[in-house]
Amino acid sequence: MRSLWAKLTLAFVGVVVLSLLATALLIALATTGEFRVYVARGNRRWAEGLAPLFAAYYARVGSWEGVEVLLEGMPMPMPGMGPMHPPMGMSGAMWRMMGHRLILTDEAGRVRLDSEGIAVGALLPAAREQGVPIRVGRQTAGWLLIGEVEGPTGPSAAFLAQMRRAIALSTLLGIVLALGAGSFVFFRLMRPLQALQRVSRRIAGGDLGTRIPTREAGELGEVARAFNQMAEALARAEQQRRQMLADIAHELR
Repeated sequence: MRSLWAKLTLAFVGVVVLSLLATALLIALATTGEFRVYVARGNRRWAEGLAPLFAAYYARVGSWEGVEVLLEGMPMPMPGMGPMHPPMGMSGAMWRMMGHRLILTDEAGRVRLDSEGIAVGALLPAAREQGVPIRVGRQTAGWLLIGEVEGPTGPSAAFLAQMRRAIALSTLLGIVLALGAGSFVFFRLMRPLQALQRVSRRIAGGDLGTRIPTREAGELGEVARAFNQMAEALARAEQQRRQMLADIAHELR
């Protein structure tokens, strides 16, 4: 019985753990992917809201010289917060505190403004595919990109870390609950089998009056009833054998 219990327990634990881990991994991957798509769409809408401000600056100045001044008094169309807000003095440090980064390139893709201040002058070929065009009349004067600063303390990283913790805790709780339910089921399954083992040993030892309680329903109950019928047949056969031996002994005397 101990061997069967161990095999059933190990098999159940293996199936439950593997299933929950696979499910948790798929949920984490799907949630991470969808969240990044959501953030990218929000940042693009944010850039689309700021594009007219930069277009007006280029139309007024005729170039991107001195465009850094826009960061100091930039009205912020925050994603999900409605129309343009009053100037907030969004310096590069403020952008970093919010976990975002603003990059402005000219029409050729060369960075003219970077809220981080580290990519100015560099060529950014991906600006045409990822950025929002800044149009002045029929001319595309540049491209505007807004993204999140990668790092363990950024808002997206914090949200994803919290999400992963929640998934891990849910998976652990699911494993514990499944093991508890499995242990209860195995106990109900093994109890009649253990009773069958005890009664069969007593019958093998000569106690033919022992019976298995038939409280269980289903297949286990049928096995118990069949075993009891077999024990009754053995008891009747033993009774007949003894009666026959007594009759023979009486006739011999």
